[in-house]
Amino acid sequence: MYSDIIRINEFLIQGVINGDSKAQLRFVQLSERYIYGAINKFDHLEKNDKDDLYQMVFFKLFEDDMRRIKVWKQKSQFTTYLYRIVINTVKDYFRSANVKKRQKED
Repeated sequence: MYSDIIRINEFLIQGVINGDSKAQLRFVQLSERYIYGAINKFDHLEKNDKDDLYQMVFFKLFEDDMRRIKVWKQKSQFTTYLYRIVINTVKDYFRSANVKKRQKED
């Protein structure tokens, strides 16, 4: 049923929220290209940093009982919302990396 879905839509998101493991797997499969696509815009990142950021995005999406998925208002496509989450995750990563760098310099 979910394997026929070719893009992230409301039906798939509802399945993810309801805890359907097949919907969650399909969601991860479909999200991967959007997440890596946004992360790859930051070409100065190392491959392992990109992989870490990819995992961080999914952690953010699924933490706190999928709060970030549930607050999607459906005013835009989920992929647009996902893109913002990715960009904000990367920005947070850079901020934390700068803080760690400054702490090492002190």
